[in-house]
Amino acid sequence: MSENLERRIVGALNGRVAASRLASLTEEMEAAIARAEASASAERERAFDPLRSPDPQQAREAMEDAAFQCERLRALLPRLQARYEQVAAAEEREQWKRRYETLKVRRDALSAELVRVYPELADRLADLFGRLAAMDVDISNLHQSRPAGVPLHLANVELEARGLTSFTTANPSIARDLRLPAFANGGSTIWPPPEVPLALAATAFVPAAHAGPDWFRNNGARAQSADAKRVARYYAQEQREREERENRGCSR
Repeated sequence: MSENLERRIVGALNGRVAASRLASLTEEMEAAIARAEASASAERERAFDPLRSPDPQQAREAMEDAAFQCERLRALLPRLQARYEQVAAAEEREQWKRRYETLKVRRDALSAELVRVYPELADRLADLFGRLAAMDVDISNLHQSRPAGVPLHLANVELEARGLTSFTTANPSIARDLRLPAFANGGSTIWPPPEVPLALAATAFVPAAHAGPDWFRNNGARAQSADAKRVARYYAQEQREREERENRGCSR
């Protein structure tokens, strides 16, 4: 039994064997060593008992043979354990590399999708929210000029779309709170638009004194610039009002 086990272990140490097989051989060897130790102990007791072993020569040989077999197995165990650790570590590295390659393929595909989707989607959202904000400015201006006795009221675009009467902590404004960083430059945003100084924004509504007869020819471009500045002022005011509300809440 021990000779057959020794041959199999030597073959495993010299060949390419999976870690699971080496683990099984290690368990088998540990059990064989325990049996060999028990056998060596029994042979030793027998060898020193003349009544049980009347021939000293045979008793010594039996005792030494049992101890010899036990020591041979013990000598192989550390090598088998070291081989198992080596093979198990190599298999773990290979498994990790396979996971790495699989995940890299998925990562690269998702990265390419982000490159393809985000800039276009962010531009579309920024354009949509810009038009929503411009509409909200027009609605606000309409309400401010409402004649006395007129009860009509228009909710802003997002409130109407979402079926809300007001924005709350549980239902915050998407257009107000959303931040869309520029894809190529994380230090800038494409939404919300940058705040425009009030003095500069005010000039968008008043033609320069020296504009000349071509002023109305460029009116479309000027109107777009004015819209952008009005949107920036609107959201800057929204931001200031929100911060004031939050500050009041924290000071209570």
